[in-house]
Amino acid sequence: MSGAVWKHRVFTPFQILVTLALFAEASIILGVAAFPAVEIWLWIADRLPLVGAPRVLALSITGAVCYFVFGLALLVVLPIARCAGRASTRSR
Repeated sequence: MSGAVWKHRVFTPFQILVTLALFAEASIILGVAAFPAVEIWLWIADRLPLVGAPRVLALSITGAVCYFVFGLALLVVLPIARCAGRASTRSR
């Protein structure tokens, strides 16, 4: 078997599996970080008595606040995920 053929047979499926695993990991981490923001959005959206343009304005402001909350949650979730996955930026 030629060098290029076996590499293609082994590395291409491996790259696909690693890519899918990384997508799954990112989805879990981002989903956990988005949880508080989505809870705030749903809580406020259910309690807004407004209709029309005032409701859209209130939900727009809520969206901005939720985006900020998501960013703060990432500051908490990412170090935990990094420790749980034993990722390190230190050279050994």
